[in-house]
Amino acid sequence: NVIDVCPVGALNNKPYRFTARAWEMSAHATVAPHDCVGSALYAHVLRGRVRRIVPRENEAVNETWISDRDRFSCEGLYVEDRLRKPLVRRDGRLIEAGWEEALAAATAGLMRAADERGGEGLGALVSPSATVEEGHLLGILMSALGSANVDHRLRQRDFRSHAPAGEAPWLGTRFADVESLDSLLLVGCDLRSEAPILAHRVRKAAMAGARVSYLDLAEREYLHPISGGSVEAPRDWARALGPLADRALEGERRALWLGGLALRHPAYAELLEAAVGAAGGAALGHVTQGGNAAGLHLAGVLPAQANGQGAAGLDAGRMSRTSLPGMVLMGVEPELDCAAGAHEAIRGAGFLLALNPWVSPWLLRHADVLLPTATSLETSGTLVNGQMDWQSFEAAAPPPGLARPAWKVLRALADRLGLDGFGYADSDQVLAEIRRRIESPAASPASSSHGVAIDSRSVDDEDFAALELPMYSVDGMVRRSEPLQQAAAVQRAA
Repeated sequence: NVIDVCPVGALNNKPYRFTARAWEMSAHATVAPHDCVGSALYAHVLRGRVRRIVPRENEAVNETWISDRDRFSCEGLYVEDRLRKPLVRRDGRLIEAGWEEALAAATAGLMRAADERGGEGLGALVSPSATVEEGHLLGILMSALGSANVDHRLRQRDFRSHAPAGEAPWLGTRFADVESLDSLLLVGCDLRSEAPILAHRVRKAAMAGARVSYLDLAEREYLHPISGGSVEAPRDWARALGPLADRALEGERRALWLGGLALRHPAYAELLEAAVGAAGGAALGHVTQGGNAAGLHLAGVLPAQANGQGAAGLDAGRMSRTSLPGMVLMGVEPELDCAAGAHEAIRGAGFLLALNPWVSPWLLRHADVLLPTATSLETSGTLVNGQMDWQSFEAAAPPPGLARPAWKVLRALADRLGLDGFGYADSDQVLAEIRRRIESPAASPASSSHGVAIDSRSVDDEDFAALELPMYSVDGMVRRSEPLQQAAAVQRAA
């Protein structure tokens, strides 16, 4: 952020340096898709290519700051493995195809899978950073095919507790109000990695005297005063949470947040139950994963809501343990984005359709049809952040090659399948339909059981492996940004 403080523009980031003159570029307002903050950004574009990302002032969200992840992730846009043309598997080999041929192959594959076991034989996994429009369209497409097997909670492992229809997990407080907290307890939350701008707000609160405590599996560098905390084995978190909260949460303005490690906990239901009891009068919140977890919850991109009739389908965990006749992946690289081992079952699908901006080695080996889609910088859409702001944006630049926005690809696929109700002229019409379906866009944090008894479960020690998620591994664009991966390599070496 020192770059942005420079009053004369003499300081630039190295990847951008000497690639364009500032006055030659056009600025396009957009939103960061990598975490639950949804920082306001400008994408600077020259001749149809994003050259750099800079902060856009939004006092309610990111003030005037952005994280390195938001600034440098755009370096993953125009990489060698960017998917620029549709690919269709013929005689065991993926070959380039036109859109008509690729859509015909995708339609035929989905219909074969549906014929084998009906809609129950189809499943779809959605990136938690997909827009609400993309998630909604895929959900109703699957519903029209008779399937309720749709989910975006890719890394979650325990699905016994979830938010009711029309509600979503959120932070439980506005970002700006974090700075006036009296006390905060972070549970399984590596905040500097998960949501760096939110960590900045917490630092300001701590420097002003707030008591910040933690329950974690390791000591971390917080860069601000810590009032107390406890390092415990993850299997002991639910037991340790109550006594720690009694000591840590004091004052009128109190909050307890469950972070990414908690959400990926193999006994998340028990941990959430303990958090509800420990919070008392404190605001209970989630530091959700991806840039649009709240929005996809509200849009019904969940197995219990996907068919619009309340019929429960398979969650991401069960889909990842079942070889279905047909699977659709949207913005997902299973070997990197899903819970450990999930890609083994997904590759056993009878037909695998992937809508993705990039093509990974895993997708090259196992996908039957690959359709190139736009990134968040190349499409219009809406993301809902951790304080429930609906943030819409337009495309900053065109996608390369024959890639198209995912909502347009889904519209074309529905037309090929002969499905009614997909005649949207633009993404604004999709958003308007979503807002009509949601009686109240405001939501409350997910409570522990919502009146549903939580069955106890046994958890093996190996289930607690791989709870950590490196901050520069969260999604495909970040993983392909060379500056961020160089920084990650330096961190590992240290």
